[in-house]
Amino acid sequence: MKKALPALFLLLMLAGSVSAARVSYYPDKEAFMKFLDSNLTYRVVPGNDPWSKGWAIYIDEKLSMVKARGNDTLVLIGNVYTNDLMAGIWNRTGLDPSTSLRPAIIVLNDTVLITGSPENLYLTYEPFVGIKTDTAKIATTILGVIAYVIIMMAILKRDGSYAGSMFLMGALLLGEWALLEPIPAALISKTLYLSLARLNDAPISGVSIVVISNALKILPPDERLFWAVRWLLIFTLLGVTAYTAHRRERSLGIVAFFLAISAPLFREWLLTSNDILGLLAFAVVVAIVCSSNFAPSSSGVASVLVMGLFTVLGMTFNPYLALLPLVFVVVFPGRASRNVSYLLLSSIGALWIYYTLGKAWLLPWYPSTFHIKVLTNLVREGLLQLAVLIYPGTRMVVKRNETKIRKKGPTVFVGITTAMLLLLAPFKPELIPYSLYSLSVLAVRLIKASLQI
Repeated sequence: MKKALPALFLLLMLAGSVSAARVSYYPDKEAFMKFLDSNLTYRVVPGNDPWSKGWAIYIDEKLSMVKARGNDTLVLIGNVYTNDLMAGIWNRTGLDPSTSLRPAIIVLNDTVLITGSPENLYLTYEPFVGIKTDTAKIATTILGVIAYVIIMMAILKRDGSYAGSMFLMGALLLGEWALLEPIPAALISKTLYLSLARLNDAPISGVSIVVISNALKILPPDERLFWAVRWLLIFTLLGVTAYTAHRRERSLGIVAFFLAISAPLFREWLLTSNDILGLLAFAVVVAIVCSSNFAPSSSGVASVLVMGLFTVLGMTFNPYLALLPLVFVVVFPGRASRNVSYLLLSSIGALWIYYTLGKAWLLPWYPSTFHIKVLTNLVREGLLQLAVLIYPGTRMVVKRNETKIRKKGPTVFVGITTAMLLLLAPFKPELIPYSLYSLSVLAVRLIKASLQI
């Protein structure tokens, strides 16, 4: 078993899916490309609404990579109903004013108009994706991934198992996946659009958009950079999952990660969901529970503090993770002060999140009607995990007289958490990725568990 190797980003706030519409060019795309290639300076002027103001930040960032700022060319963003300068020169286009509500790039002699409504303005990202980006920040992120892989490999090698080598092989597989996977530019651009609009006081309260909009106060709005950051989080998830396995079998934690990504739905979710930080926080909590000593004689102060922090982070993206402290108290009842501290930290965090985000935090997660299709999806997507569970299940039946089921411990914690998520998933399909991840960890832990499970 030690030598075994296991064989898109977006909260859609304004529309159910990314529109298939494309940006139009007047007189043609070549005219705009000539503007990009020229030595003319530019000045971006947005409309008076938060959508065009936010998108102006994106356009300005992109243009600044290839052109100098100045007054040779005005770049007007928005539509005739929100941008007075655009309305004043619209007659020069020869188009109906309602056309300005469609995603388009119009090139005049000394002016470029980037038009659209709040629902579709982001579609004008198309010609800007290919513009060269700030390679220093992307290179820094990639170097961060490489450094992380090296450090994790060295740490995992200390226990004398194959974990370090397994982690390296897993990281190489992820690296190949990252190189082959095309950037979902439309999804990332819309996320940037919504986040920049919120930065300019657009009425958007989604947790993911709130987090990204704050990140954009530091990071430039660039698709490639945010794609690199996403992969950094995925690599981090790989390392964290290693610590969900037994102490001397961290390599099985790598197997658990690849069990999870064997599900097509989970892979797609990793690449497209803005809630990936919530899953990462959940994984950290599970890893701490599986790696720390929570015996009654141990205080576990540091572990509880870190668990509380990541539980609050996870709850920010998924309020159902508020159940984790309750599961912990049931599974590790021995030390009241430790359990009360964890419950108190999590409760204070939940109240702070509600105070900050209000009902917008809970509304998207209200349980809906029972979805029978979710059960079918869970079986189909988790088929490999269920197949792996056949082994410990068969062993328990064959040696039922020798098997003693524990009521405490990390495996019990993962088991109860998995059961809880699987029961809730049919009422809230957004929990499917969490369920698949938890089921993968449980399957691997049961493989290595002693007869006293």
